[in-house]
Amino acid sequence: MIGLASPLLHAKRPVTPLDCVQTKYLDNHPNSIRINPQGTKVAYLVMSPNLRTNQDEIQLYVRDLPGLQRSSPKLLVATSGLSQVQWLGDGLHLAVLVSHKGDTRILLFDVRTGNSRLVASSQEDIDEYAIDQAGNTVVFAKKEQALMTLGRSEEDIDRGYRILPNSIPSIAMTWRSRWVPYRIWVIHRVGARWAKPQTVPIHSPFTGKRLDTVRCAVHFNFSFSPDGAQFLVNISDIDMAKGEELDGTPLPAEWLQSPTYKRRVASGGLVWITVLQDLKSAETSMPFKTTGATGTPQWSPDGTSFYIVAASPVGTEWEKQDESAHPTPWKPWHIWRVSMINGVLERVAEDITDPANVILWVKPDSLLIRSVAGHIIRLRRVTTGWATTAQSIIPDTDEESEAIASNGTFGVTGYERSDTSPQLRVYNVNTGSLISLTKLNPTFDVIELAPSETFHWKTSNGTNMTGTLIKPLGYESTKRYPLVIQTKSSQSSFVCDAGSSHAPSFAPQPVAAAGMLYLILKDGERNAKYPLGYPGNISEAVFYTDVWDSAVKELANEGLVDSDRVGIIGFSRTGWHVEFALVHGKTHYAAATVTDNVQYNLSEYWLSHTEAQTRPMDLMYGGPPYGTSLDNWKRYSISFNLEKIHTPLLMEVMGEGVLDDKVGASPYSLNLRYEVLTGLNRLKKPVELYYYPSEQHQPEHPQARLASVQRNLDWYRFWLQGDRSSAPVDPEQYQRWQNLKHMSDENRRH
Repeated sequence: MIGLASPLLHAKRPVTPLDCVQTKYLDNHPNSIRINPQGTKVAYLVMSPNLRTNQDEIQLYVRDLPGLQRSSPKLLVATSGLSQVQWLGDGLHLAVLVSHKGDTRILLFDVRTGNSRLVASSQEDIDEYAIDQAGNTVVFAKKEQALMTLGRSEEDIDRGYRILPNSIPSIAMTWRSRWVPYRIWVIHRVGARWAKPQTVPIHSPFTGKRLDTVRCAVHFNFSFSPDGAQFLVNISDIDMAKGEELDGTPLPAEWLQSPTYKRRVASGGLVWITVLQDLKSAETSMPFKTTGATGTPQWSPDGTSFYIVAASPVGTEWEKQDESAHPTPWKPWHIWRVSMINGVLERVAEDITDPANVILWVKPDSLLIRSVAGHIIRLRRVTTGWATTAQSIIPDTDEESEAIASNGTFGVTGYERSDTSPQLRVYNVNTGSLISLTKLNPTFDVIELAPSETFHWKTSNGTNMTGTLIKPLGYESTKRYPLVIQTKSSQSSFVCDAGSSHAPSFAPQPVAAAGMLYLILKDGERNAKYPLGYPGNISEAVFYTDVWDSAVKELANEGLVDSDRVGIIGFSRTGWHVEFALVHGKTHYAAATVTDNVQYNLSEYWLSHTEAQTRPMDLMYGGPPYGTSLDNWKRYSISFNLEKIHTPLLMEVMGEGVLDDKVGASPYSLNLRYEVLTGLNRLKKPVELYYYPSEQHQPEHPQARLASVQRNLDWYRFWLQGDRSSAPVDPEQYQRWQNLKHMSDENRRH
């Protein structure tokens, strides 16, 4: 009948692995959401997977805030390696850092036209930068040293060289180190052009000696004063163990006697200091003597003070109070106000539990801060110190609050939940109203996601556990379903695949769409209660084996799960938990995946034989695989227990950029896994290993992520349901898997 909408027009389709991999997320780098100084526009970064280019593009959007003329988001640029949005004072121009194919650039955009201008470029990495409000001065940090290498000489190669017992060329040798020296540069705009960059002469605040290069512990966190004449920066040029600067100059006595400094030395931690650099006088000073600050310092608009989140100043009563109240070396964090007029320090707020992105908005004598669980607090300076004048809570937030920016009235924040794809929301701090500003993935409006619910259970020792249980579409309460367990915990992020973390192998929504239950652990470490009576640290794996045995038992008792059709996926450390569970657990898993995981086996002990890598394994088993502790290895290490595994095992390994294309020179990451692969194969156990040579621990390329999700979906459909995909990743996989099934059935009969 005309005028009546057909139900078919509103039907939604099931989710696919492609939908999951193409999901857009708010970029998780610092400063991914920024409001201009006038509070009229917001800029934000979106991570957008592009299967055609096989890259994660970063999209820079700008749009008006509510209360003004409504507008659609305006895309300024989309490219890989885009980060660090910074508004200029006019609210019409913003700067970004773009790293692409070995070239790093600082670009300045006009948000009205979308046109950009080049500020600075380098063939080497520019890690961080800052631009003053007028857009006339830029400072940036650039590495002065290439990647670490072994440095074998030609003579060594010709004549042979000694291999030390505790050294090995491993993947770790090629990782970029934050401890390489950096040089800080400044560039000024002269008229319409930018002059050539010049080095900034940073001096030691202790001795006044010039530091041609500096080092960085975490982030430099550049912060310009409003007039552009000075900037704050975090540097780390202290040798903790020796109590001296890197040039050998001893630290002042008050630093060596500092309880915070001593605790960090004892814990093997780091110390970094915040210095103030004057661009005109070239003087370097330390206005706030702390052993560590976090986040970017915020200046008051008049430049008479700045706010910083940091540990208590060295040599103060505050530091002594913290020593007695907080035994851990990295707590507590406080918010401080530092006067640039007379140097007076004020503690504005105490015991900041989540110090990242805390200070949202600053005025000369007031500020807005974010507390835990979405609490927004307005503070004002009064005669007796600092007082809370207003509080509000952003609805539906938890302890892992999303990135947020504020102009004092609005708070713009990201939002996603297990069944809600990422979006941008606006919260009115004064009225409490909340609206959705932008959906990043409108395609999910026509996709039917499997419903989820919170699932509680107890382990055998009574420990309370919580998970998210995703149920199939069209779930029937009278039916027992196959179950797939994701051992890596998840908080409140959108779970289509692994989310913005891009952990491989996990496929929550596609598995549920295929007619299986999917269980994800929440807050696993928080509730961990390891049992007693085991050697070394083995109790960790024993605990998590019991966690999953107990979950399966509870779900089976409730009539939800067929306990003969349970699969389990482990990634990174939880891959070791899965291998342990396959040997020692009570559940007879029908299929399993372990991906890029630690194994605590003989291969890792022998191939990764530096002290830093073997020491944790000695602690795990109460000693090395020799002498009296050998029995512990025999009982608990997978190296001696492969014959006890009867579960079809899918192994996935990331290559860190190393191809498996040289005879006799297998990649290090593969060598670590050959013991399990070869052993299971020789024992005629069902096993397959897939290698992703171009991927990091968490895959960077969309095509690899899609292949992993689809492969795992196919794996569990085959082993738990007996189904086959119409479009498998590998057209020949089902013939191989059928052969593995025959092998598995034959083993069970014997």
